[in-house]
Amino acid sequence: DNIENSGVEGALTGPVSRGDIETVNKHINILKKNKPGLTLMYAALGLQSISIAEKQGADPDKLEKIKELFLDTAGDVLNDYK
Repeated sequence: DNIENSGVEGALTGPVSRGDIETVNKHINILKKNKPGLTLMYAALGLQSISIAEKQGADPDKLEKIKELFLDTAGDVLNDYK
């Protein structure tokens, strides 16, 4: 219902939209430990949600740190495939 009523940009909620790097980091660590195959997907989706969070007015400094965390995470996962 959120997307229908608010559009994609208005419907985004969660740690990225709040600039909550601690929660994002916890999610990544839990995924790495329990479902490592989903970690890259989480990082990729998270990176896509950053631009939406920017449009919602989230703190740009916090979003930059989250972006770096997602990029580092994706790099780590991809290096595991070498």
